[in-house]
Amino acid sequence: MIKNTWFFRMLLSYIPVFLILFGVVFLVFFQNLIVQKKQDAAKANEIYARQIMKSIDLSLKSIDYMIINEILYNKLINEFFDESNYRNIYLNYQVFNRLQEIKHEFPAIDSIYLVRFRDKIVYNGNITTFSNFADYPFISQINESSYINKWTSVRPYKEFTNQDAQPVIS
Repeated sequence: MIKNTWFFRMLLSYIPVFLILFGVVFLVFFQNLIVQKKQDAAKANEIYARQIMKSIDLSLKSIDYMIINEILYNKLINEFFDESNYRNIYLNYQVFNRLQEIKHEFPAIDSIYLVRFRDKIVYNGNITTFSNFADYPFISQINESSYINKWTSVRPYKEFTNQDAQPVIS
């Protein structure tokens, strides 16, 4: 019986140490698990962001290619830019329809307008002079600078003066 008491005393004296060690190992394990999950989530977010950037870049490249193709090969657009009389209603109507088709083909395009620097008009379905167009500061900046062949960074844009500005790239 004496041996049993000694054994139980030893067992009871080491149980708190065992429980504390088990608790510390348990906490360290879960802490490492949480850190690993955070790293995995950050990596997944980075991959997702990279995929979205690639998707947006591909969309912008498609739009860029299509716009260049339209400018170079579309008879209506070429006639619009070669036209000396901006009051050619039938041509303007056809160009407007083509611009609407382009907007429907590419939902990323919110608005589209043509700028004729020769006679300082802007056409988005309505013919407007530079100074009366809401995006005049951007057009004048493009007109003063050399040819820009890249996308702009995000900038505020409003098609009409009474609208709130929306962030766009051009």
